[in-house]
Amino acid sequence: MRLAGDEIEQFHEDRNDLDRARENAEHELLLTETSLTRTTEALQQAEARVAELEASATGAAPTPDRLVQERDDAQAASASAEARMNATKEDLQAFQRMYHESSADLNRLRATHAASTNDLIQTVRDRDTARADADRARGDGMDLRSELVAAKASHQATSRDDAPPPRSGTL
Repeated sequence: MRLAGDEIEQFHEDRNDLDRARENAEHELLLTETSLTRTTEALQQAEARVAELEASATGAAPTPDRLVQERDDAQAASASAEARMNATKEDLQAFQRMYHESSADLNRLRATHAASTNDLIQTVRDRDTARADADRARGDGMDLRSELVAAKASHQATSRDDAPPPRSGTL
């Protein structure tokens, strides 16, 4: 019973740890999505700037190689952020699976604990009933002994009254 209680407490702690890990994973996923959004915006801005510079082609414009490099860097950052986001999603799904498995285990332990408690209650009731029966049997035995002693005493008294008087020694 105590072991089941300890296991339930451990599952509660594990469940709390999983909740915290899930929250951390969700937070990291949010940060990764935000980073991906920023990177995508930076990529779009770089591409728009390239288009503007190509259209205007007046004055000292950045070199196409530099703009291509910026675009490539932005695309690489976007791909990296997306990879981190996918990894975070997988971690979150794993935490959710572990959370559900722990919940199922906790529910099974609770059911076992409830059944054990019910068995213990029934055992205590049976023990109390057996004790009451034993006490009743002892009382009945003592009553029978008292009746037997009284009957023997009564029988001995009756036997003495009915017995012939002792004879005096001459024949």
